[in-house]
Amino acid sequence: QRQRQQTLKLLEAEREQTQQDIDAELRREQDARVKLEIAQMNNAEALRNEADLIKLEISLLGASREERERALAQFRIQLDLKRKLREIDEANLPGGEAERDEKRAEARRQAAQEMANKEKRIQLESWQEISTGIERMLTDTLMRGFESGKSAAQNLWDTVRNLFKSQVIKVVI
Repeated sequence: QRQRQQTLKLLEAEREQTQQDIDAELRREQDARVKLEIAQMNNAEALRNEADLIKLEISLLGASREERERALAQFRIQLDLKRKLREIDEANLPGGEAERDEKRAEARRQAAQEMANKEKRIQLESWQEISTGIERMLTDTLMRGFESGKSAAQNLWDTVRNLFKSQVIKVVI
């Protein structure tokens, strides 16, 4: 009788251990499935973002360099902001919803500041290009004028007049 009870206890303990092993394996499989689904969702989102970026680039064909850079920068900053907001929403923050709201507002402020900085960079590069173009054109025109035998005053006048015409046309275009 006693031996039988011990055998039953051993069998019951073995059954419980087997059940625990099965449960642990099922949890690992479920965790692996969840990770795979998350990876697939992230890949799908990355593909959608890439497709949206391509559509944006196609829509910007014919736009100026500044317009393209501005639009692409805004798109990338918006993607980054969306990612940060999603991370905030998924985070387990000790301050709860109030802390989430604060973090979201900060992320939006940072995105706005980043866009303002990018805008300034684009304007600076544009002015640098204009400045370099003017310098190059002045040098080339003055050299050509002197080579053709014009007087310094006539050469300077023609150079400034042509510079004004070409720069006004660039700004209008």
